[in-house]
Amino acid sequence: MVLAVLREERALTVCSVPGRVEPLVPVRDGEAFSLDTALGKALRGPVRGGAVLDREDVVAGVCCAALPVRSPAGAVVGAVAAMVGAGQRLEVVAGRVAEAACAVTRALARSGVEVGP
Repeated sequence: MVLAVLREERALTVCSVPGRVEPLVPVRDGEAFSLDTALGKALRGPVRGGAVLDREDVVAGVCCAALPVRSPAGAVVGAVAAMVGAGQRLEVVAGRVAEAACAVTRALARSGVEVGP
């Protein structure tokens, strides 16, 4: 699972938990991803109708689901994504990513801190 923000036209990882695809896609805090990835597309928003899905579009053998994190004002301020091996049920992964993105969005709203893009 990855939490990223938009920085200098890249998706910058600010918090990550490595998973099974680590050998194919290293996930580390401070890693940057292209905006052509599902994570980058979710950061650019707006995303309507569910998660941005990548079915081995960027890396062979790796699929990704990503959703934006929003500020209390509704602006996209980050994105959450999960990468899994090909053949896994990406729709289930997308559901978990949606739960995580909603949780972060709610936490921002409760904090009362204004966050800008």
